Parts: sequence; C-alpha cells; structure tokens
Amino acid sequence: MPRRFDLDLKTAGGNISVNDLAGKVEAHTSGGSLSLGKIEGELAAHTSGGSITVATAKGRVDVKTSGGGLTLSDIEGDLTAQTAGGPIRARRVIGKSVLKTSGGGIEVADSQGTLEARTSGGGITASLSGQPAGDCLFKTSGGSVTIALGKEVAVDVDARTSAGHVSTDFPVVSVIQGEQKKNELRGKINGGGPLITAHTSGGSVRLQKN
Repeated sequence: MPRRFDLDLKTAGGNISVNDLAGKVEAHTSGGSLSLGKIEGELAAHTSGGSITVATAKGRVDVKTSGGGLTLSDIEGDLTAQTAGGPIRARRVIGKSVLKTSGGGIEVADSQGTLEARTSGGGITASLSGQPAGDCLFKTSGGSVTIALGKEVAVDVDARTSAGHVSTDFPVVSVIQGEQKKNELRGKINGGGPLITAHTSGGSVRLQKN
C-alpha cells in the first residue's frame, strides 16, 4: 500500500501491526496487541486485550488499553496514554503528555513540555530534560516518585508523602514558615517557575539532578 495513506483498522480477535506511514491512523482491537512503527500524522490506538507499542509519532497520539502495558518512543505532539492493566514506559515525549495507569508503574526517560503522570499501582520515575513549558503533576498511591531535573531548571515544588520522606539534591527556598517536615517540601528551585506537584501515599519522593 502507499506510504502516504489514512488507515481505519478494526478487529475483534487479533493483533494489529502498522509499519512506517504518513497519514491519520485509527486502530482498534478487542483481542490483541497493537504495534505501530513511524507514524507521521494523528494516531488513535485502542485495545481491550493487549499491549500497545509506538516506535515514533509526529502528531497527536491517543492510546488506550485495559489489558496490557504501553511502550512509547519519540512522540512529537500531545500524548494521552491510559491503561488499567500494566506499566507505561515512555522515551522522549515532546508536548503535553498525560499518562495514567491503575495497574503498574510509570517511567518517562525524557519529557519536554508538560507532563501529568498518575498511577494507583506502582512508582513513578521521570526525567525533565529542560525547562517545563507549564505545570507538571506526579501522583501515585502505591509507590515512590523520583523526578530528575536539569540543574538550571527553575520551578516551584509541592512534594508530599504519607508513608515516607521527601529529599532533594537542589537548594530549595521554602514557602513554609517554621521547621520543614521530612514528609513535605514546598518552595522554589532556582527562583521558581512552573509548579511541580509530586504526591504519594505509599513511598518516598525524591528530586534529583539530571
């Protein structure tokens, strides 16, 4: 088939695989995994019974599964990724990224833009390689949160935990009067900027230098 083509693929009982393609892609299955290569265009990929892998995408990406993990790489565009039954792993996401899972951890190797990561069943590890374009949120009920920031990143911080402690490699100008609690950190790094919110009920929170 031509490399430049729009696709609308649906199946109830098998996997879907799409190689390099320039065009809009919609792929839906109820009983298999989805594997997408280099996609130049808007992408919507949904499955109820398997994992989703995206090698490269330029354009808006919407991926959702109820029964597997998500592996996403080199996404240049707004990203929405949701799963109820597995982890989310992302590398180099550029734009507004929203990642949500109820059944695993979240790992983001390189985020450029804004990032929202929520999970009820694991830890969160994220690396913000540059200055965030806006506020970022990290929230979990079942693990620790580790955020790596560039040494010159300027942000406000609201970090809290109910079952661990908060630590940081950065000097933080506190906005809390009195003694800072070991399970809470609110203040400014490098003069302040977009808000980094990191909350967990089941682990520790760490801000480290990238």
